Amino acid sequence: ISALLLLPLLASPRPAEAAPQGVTAAPYEKEYSRRLKVSPPKTAADWMALADYAHEHLLFLYNRRKEALLKALVLDPALEDAHLLLGEVRVDGDWLPHGQAMARFASEAAAAKTKKLAFYKDAWLPEDEARPLLDADRKAQGWNLTIRLDTPHLVIYSDRPYEKVRACAALMELQFAVYTHFYARTLKLKPLPAPIPTHITATPETAKAVSAALSAFKTP
Repeated sequence: ISALLLLPLLASPRPAEAAPQGVTAAPYEKEYSRRLKVSPPKTAADWMALADYAHEHLLFLYNRRKEALLKALVLDPALEDAHLLLGEVRVDGDWLPHGQAMARFASEAAAAKTKKLAFYKDAWLPEDEARPLLDADRKAQGWNLTIRLDTPHLVIYSDRPYEKVRACAALMELQFAVYTHFYARTLKLKPLPAPIPTHITATPETAKAVSAALSAFKTP
């Protein structure tokens, strides 16, 4: 799976385009307020349901969607999909804004290079320890790789720099959250299988596109 193939499916960041002529946010704001009044949210799941409605009309309800996701996190700080939908990235158990996460990954990669470490699954290992593991995966998958990264929904094999692979992984995990809380519910689609074996051979242009897409989700 190429990261570029997932970009069109990405949850929309703050809409930049103008609304169609004659169409206003009023009816959508009215319906959002009605739902809020008729069934006041009491749980994180209730707020996630409101976030789903706001996502359906994201051009008009971007701030409402963000509000609902943040409210869900107040009630359940560990709610993974809410963090993902806000564009945050999990690093060592902490949820960080995209920019901070990418900076930490770059720092990790620099330190690992100095110590001659390689990343395998979920940890840095000495190169001589990681090499046979990577060789076994290379033979089994038939893909060139210098890194393997396991995430909740993906097993990623790549020959790209660690921080670039992390950026692509964050984007794809975000897509899983979008699928779960919008497409699957609205279109009645089947759950995506997991984990999905994925091969990333990102070009610099791809990495730049991924970084730009994720940056759009940064919480001010």
